Amino acid sequence: MKFAAKPLLYFLQILVIPYVVAAGTNPVFASDVYEMPLKTIIKEVQKSTKHFVAPTAQERVKMANIANSLLNAISDNDLSRLNSINQLASELGFEVIKLKDKSEFYIVLREQKKHHRGGGIYIFRPIKNGKRKTENGKTEGCEPCEAIRRGFKPLPIDFDTPTLVSIRYATQPKPQSKDFIGHSSPSAAKRVKNYKSKRQTQPAKDVVDGKRAITIIQAPHSRYDEHTGYIGRLVFKNTEAFAFFMNTAHREKGDLAHHENSYFQIITKTVCDYFASALVIQFHGYSTDKHKNIDEKISIIFSDGAEDSYKKPILRRIKQRFVKFLGKEAVGIYKENVDELGGTRNVQARYINRHSDDTFIHVEMSEKLRQDFLRDKHIRTQFIKVFR
Repeated sequence: MKFAAKPLLYFLQILVIPYVVAAGTNPVFASDVYEMPLKTIIKEVQKSTKHFVAPTAQERVKMANIANSLLNAISDNDLSRLNSINQLASELGFEVIKLKDKSEFYIVLREQKKHHRGGGIYIFRPIKNGKRKTENGKTEGCEPCEAIRRGFKPLPIDFDTPTLVSIRYATQPKPQSKDFIGHSSPSAAKRVKNYKSKRQTQPAKDVVDGKRAITIIQAPHSRYDEHTGYIGRLVFKNTEAFAFFMNTAHREKGDLAHHENSYFQIITKTVCDYFASALVIQFHGYSTDKHKNIDEKISIIFSDGAEDSYKKPILRRIKQRFVKFLGKEAVGIYKENVDELGGTRNVQARYINRHSDDTFIHVEMSEKLRQDFLRDKHIRTQFIKVFR
């Protein structure tokens, strides 16, 4: 019996121990594809995140480089690079994974288990034929890239299955500055000047026109502004959006919409700088008890984070779409019929409005509208249809 036990023990050591060691050193491999619902992977991170730790300046620079490398891999449709990017991300306690949710495929940047510091979760869709800058800073051609083809399903929307059509993104990356932490540089100054001149000549971008801008959906207060994470996730899954960013720590621990030195802000900057044009739609919620000066009939308020939001054509177009199913009195625009909740201190809005030619849309929803979104399938369908 002793003689027979030794070969068996040796056999088990060869088979089992290497996997145990590998699992202990690197619990997630970028080459793996995880099959699970998108909502599950989001809940896993949120459930384990109890606090927020602001990254250092050095960590923010590293994250900007990681995000830029990830965008290069996605834009070039070369996901073989994810292993090396995952190794870089692990230095900051993050990991890059490939996720399959039914027929939909995602690239996810999230914090590793036991390394949760409230850094947020960042979800991207793979795209192909992307255009990126060459060594001399110019882009390789002007043809827009095309998303991976998906089947189209007519409304009403199936909220458990993505309903996306083939889309085309304008993905000519913008000239990058090596400085990702806000310090001025000649290239950055030149880029700001170019952006300002573009803002004066280019027509306003349409929120549902995927050909003019990649779209980023954000929910920075998902655990405080109830149901905004759920709403943002459904809008992302059922529209042409390229990415979905969400907080993981509670707002009281770390307010990502007002924290300049966060991974959430640095990744937003990196994505907006990378693509030729970006549209950032950010969902928030408010309580009528805390904002008694707002007319009770109003249930949704739009702004772009600036004091002159009421002048913006894109906000008026969105308003008209919501008026069709919510009614005229239910829709507000900051400084037009509402003097609060304009997102004027929002750091993502400030960066986009001051340093780029991209578009930021701040969406505030009342408690009643968020509850109606959950209960009423017609409201959900029409709400998502606005952003398709």
